[in-house]
Amino acid sequence: MKIALLNNGKQKQNRWSQNLIDSLISLGYQVEPLRANLVKEQELYKYDLIIGYGLSKEVPDSKPYLVFDLGYVDRYSRDENPDGYLQASLSRPANIVQEKVKSDRNNIKVEEVYVPEGAPILILGQKEGDKQHGMTSPQLKAYYQAIIDSLEGEEVLFKPHPKSQIEVNLKGSEVIGGTCEELVGNVSKVYTYNSTGALPFLKYLTPVISSEVAYYHEVGKNPCKKEVELLFDRISYSQWNADELGDPEVVKNLVEYAIEGKAPKSWTSEEITKKPQPKSQEPVKKESSKIELPKEEVTKTPDEPKQIVITQEHLQNVDPIPEVTEFHISTAYAILAEKDFHTKQKMFKQIWPDVKHRSKKDIESHCKSIVNQSKE
Repeated sequence: MKIALLNNGKQKQNRWSQNLIDSLISLGYQVEPLRANLVKEQELYKYDLIIGYGLSKEVPDSKPYLVFDLGYVDRYSRDENPDGYLQASLSRPANIVQEKVKSDRNNIKVEEVYVPEGAPILILGQKEGDKQHGMTSPQLKAYYQAIIDSLEGEEVLFKPHPKSQIEVNLKGSEVIGGTCEELVGNVSKVYTYNSTGALPFLKYLTPVISSEVAYYHEVGKNPCKKEVELLFDRISYSQWNADELGDPEVVKNLVEYAIEGKAPKSWTSEEITKKPQPKSQEPVKKESSKIELPKEEVTKTPDEPKQIVITQEHLQNVDPIPEVTEFHISTAYAILAEKDFHTKQKMFKQIWPDVKHRSKKDIESHCKSIVNQSKE
């Protein structure tokens, strides 16, 4: 088997990549490292499998593509956490194992946390230029502002992405710092495109409204313990550290997983004892003048995401949109505010990939229908 190993030329050799290469070679595979920015797409057809990091290269749809990226829990960092985890996904990052698996590698405890009545709503920022959303700084600011405008009358907090260079001055929100773990228990709901920062909130069953491309999109709308535990099982079944990538049996199963598209029932020849560990602290309770009931006396029923019924009359002969939530409404505002048509089209396609009619008139008709119906 011939395997193309793509890199962008900037990544330094590290233990996890070297262990991966050593395991592939020990299994008898022919491994050829390639510069992602130099290799042409047609050259990739001669390989049986392509392995890359992040969104480094568009590859032929017909070719199996195993994509490594930073993990979700206890994630890898070359300098700060070299023993941390990377995700292994099919075709694109964040495309984690889809099967309902029960993982003995998951030891994350999911539990409900008390949230004071009237707690604010949090928006998690994204890094501009990230290929998973494709938005620039001005586009992200318009996107955030659209969410804030749709939450009129609510107290809104905005937490910028730690690597973002956006100068934040969003009307109707308060900019805050700190970690996501420190904010757990202090916010009633979270809005984000697809930030990994949503996971600490889901761990404590805080609703997260996200883009449909987020792997936790459905679970986050109204999280329950069983579904969130299953999500963390799937995550732990999809991420690996340097030591584990040094196990040829793990890598063999990853290769077969990439080619067949189905997760094996067992990844290793013997049980892996090291498990993903959440790097979080106990949620910090917000100082409040309100009287707070003891946690054990409170039964929380998460609010259902706002549902908007769109009729054929509203859609005016364009494709129907199956479900509309608060996230769709805020996205519709952002698309209508965007001046560049190609950006409008890209944002629309990411949120509603099944809608076929994407002319400027059709897109704006969809978005105006959503916005107008949300005001009724």
